[in-house]
This record gives sequence, structure tokens and C-alpha cells, in this order.
Amino acid sequence: MSVIERLLEWYFGIEPAGSGEGTDWRLSLEGADVFSGWRVVLLLVCAVCVVLIYSRELRRVTGTARWLLPMFRLLALLLVAFWFGELTLHAVRTGLPTLIVMIDTSASMGLDDRYSGEEAAAAGTLTGEPGTDRLARLALAKSILLQDEGRLLAQLAEDYRLKLYTFAESAEPLVQEPGASPDRVPLESIRALTADGANTSPGASLKQVLDEHRGAPPAAIVVLTDGVSSTGDNDRLSAAAESAVGRTVPVFPIGLGTSKPTRDVQIYDLLADSVVFVEDPVTFELQAKAYDYSGESVEVVVRESDRNEILAREEVRVPGDGVAVPLRLTFTPREEGDYEFIVEARPVPGETNLENNVLRRRVRVQREQIRVLLVDRAPRWEYRHLKAVLEFDDAVSVATVLQESDPAYQEEDRTALAAFPAAQEELFEYDVIILGDVDLQYLNPGALDSIRAFVSERGGGLILIAGESHNPLAFRGSVIEPLVPVELDTLTQPAAATSGFRIKPTRAGFSSPIFQLLDGESANRALWGELPPIYWAVEAPRRRPAALVLAAHSSRHTAEGRLPMIVLQRFGAGQVLFHATDELWRWRRQVENQFYGRYWSQAVRFLSRSRLLGGVRGVELTSDRQTYVDGETIRLRLRFVDQRLVPKSGEPVTVILEHHDGRQVRVELSRRSSDDSVFEGSVSNATVGSYHAWLAAPTFPDAPPACDFLVELPQRELQERAADPADLARAAAQTGGTYLDIAAVGRIPEVLPRGKAVAVADADSIPLWSRVEVLLAFVGLLACEWTLRKRLRLV
Repeated sequence: MSVIERLLEWYFGIEPAGSGEGTDWRLSLEGADVFSGWRVVLLLVCAVCVVLIYSRELRRVTGTARWLLPMFRLLALLLVAFWFGELTLHAVRTGLPTLIVMIDTSASMGLDDRYSGEEAAAAGTLTGEPGTDRLARLALAKSILLQDEGRLLAQLAEDYRLKLYTFAESAEPLVQEPGASPDRVPLESIRALTADGANTSPGASLKQVLDEHRGAPPAAIVVLTDGVSSTGDNDRLSAAAESAVGRTVPVFPIGLGTSKPTRDVQIYDLLADSVVFVEDPVTFELQAKAYDYSGESVEVVVRESDRNEILAREEVRVPGDGVAVPLRLTFTPREEGDYEFIVEARPVPGETNLENNVLRRRVRVQREQIRVLLVDRAPRWEYRHLKAVLEFDDAVSVATVLQESDPAYQEEDRTALAAFPAAQEELFEYDVIILGDVDLQYLNPGALDSIRAFVSERGGGLILIAGESHNPLAFRGSVIEPLVPVELDTLTQPAAATSGFRIKPTRAGFSSPIFQLLDGESANRALWGELPPIYWAVEAPRRRPAALVLAAHSSRHTAEGRLPMIVLQRFGAGQVLFHATDELWRWRRQVENQFYGRYWSQAVRFLSRSRLLGGVRGVELTSDRQTYVDGETIRLRLRFVDQRLVPKSGEPVTVILEHHDGRQVRVELSRRSSDDSVFEGSVSNATVGSYHAWLAAPTFPDAPPACDFLVELPQRELQERAADPADLARAAAQTGGTYLDIAAVGRIPEVLPRGKAVAVADADSIPLWSRVEVLLAFVGLLACEWTLRKRLRLV
């Protein structure tokens, strides 16, 4: 503000302008209507008379007096006109022009880019780390605004009134930190920004900001963005340029990111048992997806966190950008202990973000003695080979009951029992019962009730191996019929087999640890097509509604799919595994027990978990899905399979949700009104990332029930990963602005227009026509004219 303006404020008693303010001085004739009609004519006549009179009188006058005399008179007439016109001075208080800065916080701004040349050097300068060539887009935007404690913003604040917005799907004013001055640049709020917007609509956001400033358009709008629009071409920044042109607002985009696609491999949705046995396969199930690697291969490995030895590996071919590919990696631990395993996607050339290549999971490996009771009518081939496998397994303690054996056999075989356990307490000492082609008439009274209670109440495992005489047809109508996973009404004995067939695991079977005969998913899948064929099996076309078919006939089909061969069913606290054939021993051909023995060892371990891993296995914690889109509600369900573990009324049931960055959220579950063994709860504000959920209350002595899930952004937000500087340049050209890349960020203050001052308060009106100074000026002019005339002897 000039000295003259400050002097005028002082003289007229106007409050001095504050920092960043000014005063706009304007004159007006408030009584302008007096100059209409005859009044104007009269003034013109007076002016003409003055000119005529003075032109005649001044013929005898020379020098400066020739123009001074008419000037005094005309000025006096002008003051008279000002009196009649009510000359008024208006002092309008003005503020700095508005400059809007918009910061893109959509998910694509979290992508890393590799820079080269001048842009790489500029990135190093902005971050204060020379040599930096890889940086997330939002981190780069923060560096531009926060460099040297916000020097750029402070410089712009000297010439503009700054208004900062963030935007993704819509624009939001950047909230000032609590307690800070409204005029202060919100540096802490900028530092706290995260790239988590589910969709990006730069064009719609720009229109929204322009509409909010319809009455007082800003001098310019600066947009820090990668130019990506995930909601369609109509929402690109250039699509909103017409709105900016109509309001004469230039747009100055600052392009972040490169136009080359951001190459990235991501693994997520990791599932693995938290407790396993020694010599029990540990299976890691996960999802993998990649961008800009279509048709290429990615290797995923498993290792211990403190060792580099590869425990399992799998290679996956990328089918397309963002297409999820399921993976399964399996290995068998040999030693007990608590381990932290790392599942890692090996970095591939050009990959920019390595943080999402690694997942971790803690697993407890423990050694337990599994007690197995093997019961059959006669020493069939399956019985003989299975008995040998169980006797050879150091982790298994086997007892056998052979119904048609003689007393001498019981004395010769150390595993043999004289009869099926008569007391329920004796039966409950076992972990797994294997029933072959058992004749139920040979069992003592109450044995079937004990078997049913062993599964449903004790949580034991039961394996049923079909036979030609009794199992499972003779179970029809008995108390253990509901334990059989297939419908016995539809079961038939086959005719004599003439050709062999193979057992093929279903999708659920390949996901089960029972069917992992080789480490490595590809090798394991290939093996199942090479195992020796089977020649006999009962035909059970219908499974029970809650049963799960794990393996099926390679060629025979039913109305529900391929003919079931191996079926699993949960019954109460335990599980039942049904084999429609007794010829798995044929897998021993040429390889002995390599695959046959591994299958049975894994089956026994799998069915014994409910008993050996404590009460925790009588509780299941699940989420309704494994993958959620940001904003969706997550529903958790806790089911107490073992009724003895159900909390009493009033006892809290709490689940902890842990984000991969360590943040935790407590979720209280409520008992379902229709089933007091089921507790449910939901979470609706989970941020993007992977989560591990576990039961915190009630507590259990071993690892608590847990589940994992992923919250991710909509696929379309990260589908287009390359920045779009061409669209940003079009938007700048259409609005009269300038597109700047990160190497030209320093030119921002130079290229921005100065803008027009904006009125921030009502004008102060000063009626000059009624002030004494004007009257004195009028008298002074007349006095000066009279004095000059006197000296020239014109009066």
C-alpha cells in the first residue's frame, strides 16, 4: 500500500488495512439525477458564457494569466457541479485474490514411480535425498508443498489467499489442525494425508470447487494429481475445462507420476493354520496379482523369517493386469517350535513397490502322540497296509481290533485288543477311530452310542472305510447312520470291476492338507493323475447337505457332479471321513508307502486336531468373505462347535482386528437369538489393508481361533496405473493455465496470474460535497481569480 493511501486513511479516519489487505478508492455522484434535463443545459450555457467572456477580456492579457483566469472560473463551476451532484468518496476494503490448491488423495496416488533425468534430480531435491528415483505420488505432492517447512505455500500466501482442498471422488476442504490460526498454512494436515480414495473424479471435483466459488471466482486453481480418472473419461480434468473457461479461471496442473504403467506384484489374503503337528503339512493359501506383467512368471517362496532357506516355492504366470491368481504352497515341518514364516513374491525387473510382496504368519509346530483305534472284521489288504503305516509312524500309537481273529493272534500282536472298548471312558482315550468293514453284531452293547458321543461330544475323528459286507450299508437305521457323510438310501454295491479308475481330488480336496502328497501345488496336482488306478468302490451318489466331497471318481458322474469317493462331514465337535473304496493300498505299487503312507498319516493328523489342539478347535472364528472392497461391512461370526465352551450369559465375547501396520480395533460380538452357540458382530469402517482377527475373550490355553481377510480398493481405481500428463496439459491449455511437471515446480509463482483484489467489507462512504474543505476550495478559487483580475486591472 502506498504512502498516499495510508495518508488518506488517516485523514478521513478510515481503519488502516491489515496484512494482505488494501483499499480501493472510488468517486461517485450520488445526486447524479440533478444533471438531467434543463440543469445540464444551464451548466453548458454557463460554461459557454465563461468561454466567450474570457476570450474577449483576455485579448489584452499575456503570459500565464491567459489560462489561469479561465481555469479558476471553470474549477469553481466544477465545484458547484460537485455540490449539486453530491460528490462522494468510497473507500472499499479489499483482500488478496484467492488461489485454490487441490491435492489428489485417491489410491492411485499411493503408487510408486521411477523417474529419470531431470525429473529424478527434481525428486531428489524435493525430498532432500539426492539420488532418489522412486517415490510415491502423494509423497511427492507432500514434498512439493512441505519443502523447507512450506516455503512454496508461504510464498504464495504473500500474494494470495490460499484455500486447500483434497479430492478423490469429490473435493473436501483441507481441515486445519486444531488450535491453529485460520491464516496459517495447514502443514500438519498435509503431512497426515493418505492415498486411500476409492475412486478418482478430478473433473467432477474441479466443477464442485468452481461451483462453491461461483460468486467470487479464484485467480487460479493449482491441481496436484496424476490425472487418472477411475470413473470414466467424462470425469477427466480436461472434461471440466469448459466450466473453468466460462468463469475465466485458469487451471495449473502439476503432473505427478510417469506415463509408463506402474509395474507391481502384490500378494495378499494369506491363510494358514496357526497350530500344526510335526510331520504335518503346512499349507499357505494366498492370492497374487500383478500389473504390467501380463504373460510373465512370478515366483512365490516360503521361508523362515530368520533363515534364507527356501521351504516351498511356486511359479505363477500372470494372466492379465489385476487378475487375482490363487496360490498354495506346502511344506512339512520336521521340528517342533514357534516359527514366523515369510511368504514372499520375488521382486521382478522394474517393480516399483516391494512392500506388498511380503506376508508373515506365525505358526506353532508341536509334537503330539496320536492314539488311533483301528477296527475291522477281517485282515483285508487295506487293513494290513494301513496297520503297518500307523505302526511305523512315531507320532501314532495304534491299537487294533480284528473281529474274526483267534486268541493266539491277540497274544502275538502287541497292538491287538481282545474286544472293542466296552466303557465310554476307554473309547474317549483315543483321538481317531478307523472303522473298516465292521460287523456291528460283534460290538458290545452301547458301543454305537459311545462312537457317536466320541465324535459329537469328545471331538474325536472317525474314518469309515467301505467294505463289501457291512460298511456302510449295515449302518442303515443305526444310531451312527447320521455320522456317515453320504445318504445310505442311495448307496449301492458295484458289480465286478472290469477296468480301473483314478481318484481325483476336488477343489476342496486340493485345499485340504490330507491331499498334499507332494510339496508344491503343481507337482501335487500332477501326481494325482499318475497314481495307480482303483478297481472297486461303493456307489454313493448323494452326499449329506453339510458334507464336503474331497475326492471323486475320475469318470463317473451323478446329478450332483462326479461320483464321490472321499467325503468329509463335521458332526458335533468332531469330524467324519468316509472312503467309498478300500483299495488305496494300490497306491503302494513300485513306491511302497511314499504316497499311501503320507496320505494316511496326514488324514489321521487332520482328524485328530479337534482333540489334540485343545478346546480352541471347538470354536470357529470366520468372516463372511476373505476379500472386501473399501466401505463394505465386515461380518464376523464365532461358532462354538463344542457346547461346553459356550460362554455364560453376560460374559464378554471380544475379537481383536489387527491391521498389517499394527493398529488394533476391538469388536464386541453379540449372541444370536436363534442359536446361543453363535456370536456375531460387524465392522463398517475398516481401512484398506490386510487384517488378522483373533478371539481375545474368552481366552484359551493355546492359540486362539483366528481368521484373516483383506480390505482393498475397488479394482477400477488401480486398474489404470499410468499417469496421464497429456490430459493435464489439455486442461491447462484450454483454460489459459500452464502444465508443470515436477522439474518445473519452482516456476509456479512466476506463471500464476496476479488476480484481482476482492472486496472483503462494505465501503466507507465520505460525502466530499458537504465537507468544509470543498467550500474553502471554492472560496479560494474565487479569491485567487479576483486577486489576479485586480493586478491585471480588469476590475
